[in-house]
Amino acid sequence: MTWNLFRGTVCRARGEVCSSDGRPVAGASVTVDFLKKNIFTGAMWITQASTVTDENGR
Repeated sequence: MTWNLFRGTVCRARGEVCSSDGRPVAGASVTVDFLKKNIFTGAMWITQASTVTDENGR
């Protein structure tokens, strides 16, 4: 479930990066650029992902 959420985030990031930079960037670079451009969004996503993982771990 967490992996599907991660893939969705990467796909959204890829779309934004392509439209802003004008060229596609694949893989982890997209995620890094996305997090750099959206620090708050990245922090919120990491917090949510960690919370989901902790709840599933209990």
